[in-house]
Amino acid sequence: MRSVIAVLMLLCQVNTFSQTGVDASGLFRKGKELYTRAEYFHAITELKRYLFFAPDSALHHEANLMIAAAYKKGGFYRLASPYFLNARNSAQNTRDEAAALIEHAKNEILKGSPATAQKILNLASARSPERRDEIRYWNGIAGLFAGNLASAAAILDSLSPGDSLAALCRLGEADLVNPEVMKIISAFLPGLPQIYLGEYSSGLLSLFWCGLWGYTAATAFTADRIFDGIMTGNFLFFRFYNGNLENAEIFGQNHNTRIKNSILSFYQNNYNGLKPEW
Repeated sequence: MRSVIAVLMLLCQVNTFSQTGVDASGLFRKGKELYTRAEYFHAITELKRYLFFAPDSALHHEANLMIAAAYKKGGFYRLASPYFLNARNSAQNTRDEAAALIEHAKNEILKGSPATAQKILNLASARSPERRDEIRYWNGIAGLFAGNLASAAAILDSLSPGDSLAALCRLGEADLVNPEVMKIISAFLPGLPQIYLGEYSSGLLSLFWCGLWGYTAATAFTADRIFDGIMTGNFLFFRFYNGNLENAEIFGQNHNTRIKNSILSFYQNNYNGLKPEW
């Protein structure tokens, strides 16, 4: 038993010696070299080892930033977020802190969290007033991804009057519809919102079926065929009428989505401005 304990103690000492003997700066250099060679996941491994073996190093900001950027380049935006936060917290000055915040915001845009990106950008603006225009630009792009076309247009146009993306956002904003209003109109004029949105077959069918079964139910009531009127109204007229209301709202939402997606497609493929690295 004593011999087993002695062996275990010896192994612990060897393990401790091996860990304290690690060249942390070498791990950092290797991780940075792998990152520059675009071997991102190998770089992440080495840089994480560096963070473990050098917990108090002044290079933590750069290491965390490279890990976050490597995850981002691989499309792992959720995994990148905490390392951008660590990079901000380990920054040695407000300039580095603002840079980490801006990169974090760009990652949140790609992650599909534009509201979070705008909050982060507001923090960056307070840390780095000299980068205000760049921060405002990314605020506009975050607004675009959030579907706030009017806000995006106002910001982009203020930075660059006549900006093509701002003009497209204004046109898109003018073409948007309120799905709730479409639903209300459809309650009084079944099929009209669908026809207005270009969904002619759906609109005409809604108008036809609601008109047919509404007329049939009304005729039954006026002829004192109450049971026929109730059955026709409940099982035929209201079925098509309620479907018409739902369709009007859904088509309104789909119409808005198509407009916003077309603007995002223009931004991604045809716009010459900065992108948050796809």
